Amino acid sequence: MQGDLSPRLQPLLTGPSMDGIWTNAGRPRPDHQEASAWRVCSEFLSRTLSIVWGMRAFGLEAHTKPLTVHLVGPV
Repeated sequence: MQGDLSPRLQPLLTGPSMDGIWTNAGRPRPDHQEASAWRVCSEFLSRTLSIVWGMRAFGLEAHTKPLTVHLVGPV
């Protein structure tokens, strides 16, 4: 294991880049830093994983032909 990652994560979670991520996402930034990191992972990765799951469920292969994916729902 890498040990305590808090000193390395602290500058990332409090930096201006994290403000930009929340501004672009249209969501308010959480007050707690651990909640902020959790929401980044859950909200941004869940959409990508849902698209991939749907492609697999319907047998769509992005390597065989071009695909257009339409996203519907709240942002």
